[in-house]
Amino acid sequence: MATRMEPSRVKYNFVEEVERLDYYVPGGYHPVAIGDELCTGRYVITHKLGFGRSATTWLAEDRKQGRLVALKLSTAEAAGRTHEIQILSQLDRAKSGLPGKAIVQNLLNSFKFSGPNGTHQCLVTDAARISIHEAKDAAYHRLLHLPAARAIASLLILGLQFIHSQGIVHGESRFAESLVEPLSFPGDIWTLACTIWDVFGSGPPFEAFPVTLNEVTIEHVEMLAIFHTFVKDSVPVLLHCFALAAVITIKIIMSPLLRTSRQDIARVCLFSINRLAAIRNATQGF
Repeated sequence: MATRMEPSRVKYNFVEEVERLDYYVPGGYHPVAIGDELCTGRYVITHKLGFGRSATTWLAEDRKQGRLVALKLSTAEAAGRTHEIQILSQLDRAKSGLPGKAIVQNLLNSFKFSGPNGTHQCLVTDAARISIHEAKDAAYHRLLHLPAARAIASLLILGLQFIHSQGIVHGESRFAESLVEPLSFPGDIWTLACTIWDVFGSGPPFEAFPVTLNEVTIEHVEMLAIFHTFVKDSVPVLLHCFALAAVITIKIIMSPLLRTSRQDIARVCLFSINRLAAIRNATQGF
């Protein structure tokens, strides 16, 4: 039987960039301090990396391997219902020649442990570097340079293509999740479009709230009109934006049944994104 998170008896004020403190209850987060040891002393906590609704993430020293790793500690409630270990293991075992296999995160180790709030699951992975959003925040005007954005978008497409080839839906994007579309392959295409837009631009393509079906449809029509107007009236120096506009347009379609397949997305998107540099260089000087 799955553990349920108990309501907190203490009311906490909101603290920016910190997980909800009222989730440190039975069924919730495991309390962690710098210097704590896990897995019979193998992993030593050295720094906090982040948090989510169902887990906190920590940088740790792997004493056995002599390296730094990332530990994802689930809430006790989530430990009994997550399939993350099985999915990552399946992807790791997959015999695939797709380049996206090398992009997907490796699961180095996993284990369960007990604490004051219940039994938690720990996933051990390579420690990642700066996130995309952190890189954008640190960049001038909070925008990535076009070559960097193009490279990131290409990696996202290749990674998703590989995941889909194994019959797995990713279904995770803060913005896309706010539109409450059921997990599906077409849903992942939607998420990919929103994510790529966010990589190249300064924010999501649509407002997250309010999100009634009619309001989302209106914004779809408005954005498509902007794309077509821009391409029609653009000067040659701006033509490099057309490839990106085409990529996003074919993916941001309201009906999941009408969206292009994941194979077509990988082929068309990679071609369009790789063409951006050539088009941009060819039109310089106009």
